[in-house]
Amino acid sequence: MGILELLAVAVGLSMDAFAVSICKGLSVSKVNGKHMLTVGLYFGGFQSLMPYLGYCLGSSFSELVSEVDHWIAFGLLSLIGINVILAMGAGIAAGLIIGIAQGSFSLAESLTVVGNGIISMEDTAVIAVMVGGLVALMHYLGGIQWLLNSLSRSVKSRSGAELSIAALVTLLDLATTNNTISIITAGPIAKDISQKYGVSPVRAASILDLFSSAGNGVCPWAGQILAASGLAGVSTLSIVPFCWYSIMMFIFGVIFILIGWPKGIVKNTEQAPAAK
Repeated sequence: MGILELLAVAVGLSMDAFAVSICKGLSVSKVNGKHMLTVGLYFGGFQSLMPYLGYCLGSSFSELVSEVDHWIAFGLLSLIGINVILAMGAGIAAGLIIGIAQGSFSLAESLTVVGNGIISMEDTAVIAVMVGGLVALMHYLGGIQWLLNSLSRSVKSRSGAELSIAALVTLLDLATTNNTISIITAGPIAKDISQKYGVSPVRAASILDLFSSAGNGVCPWAGQILAASGLAGVSTLSIVPFCWYSIMMFIFGVIFILIGWPKGIVKNTEQAPAAK
C-alpha cells in the first residue's frame, strides 16, 4: 500500500473523530487549551497507538499471512462498517420476508428482486456523484462562504441569531443534500453567532440537528425522495407536500425559537454585550 492509499484510509477513518470534535466544540461556551488538549490526547493517542500495535503485529506475522494479507485487510475494513451492513441487511431481510409472506414473490424470485433493487439505485448513485462535485465547485468559487456571510450580517437579536442558524443549515442542506455535511460546514459560523448573541451551545447544536434533518426530509433532490419518486413513478415535487414529519419539524422549530422555549437553555452562560 502506497503513501496515497495510506493517507486516504487515514482521512476516512478520522472523519468520526472530526465530527465528534465539532460537536464537542459546539457544546462548550468557550473553547480553551484544556478542551483541545483533552480531545487531542484521546483521539490522537488512541489513533496513533492502534496503528503502531497493528504494525508491530503485522510485522511479526507478515511472512505467515503474506499470501492472504489483502483478504485480511478487506475483512478488517468490512468490520469497521459492520453496523451499516447489519442495519441494511436487516432492512433487506425484513422486506424479503414481508414480500414472500404477502405472496408478492417467491423465495426463488427474491434474488431477482434484490438484483433489480440494486440496478434501480444506479440513477441515485450518479446523482450523488454529481451533487458531490457541485458542492466542491461551490466551495472553490466561494458560494457557500457568501451564503454564510450574507445570513450572519443581518442578525440583530438572540431569536434572529437562532433563526439565522436554522436558515443557514437548511440552505446548506438543500445545496448539499447531506445533513452531516451541512452541520459540519455551518458549525463554525453557528458557534460564532451563538457566542456573539448569547445563544446556548446546547440550543445551537439542537437547532443545527433539527433543521438539517428537516431540510433533508423535504429536499426534492435528496436521495430518499428520488428513490421514492422512482418507485412510485411520480415527480419528486409531488411527494414533498406529504412529508409531514419534516414539515412539522420546521413549524415547531420556528415556534420554539420565537417563544424562546425551553426557557432553561436559551441564554449562554457567557453572554456577549450584543445579546444584552
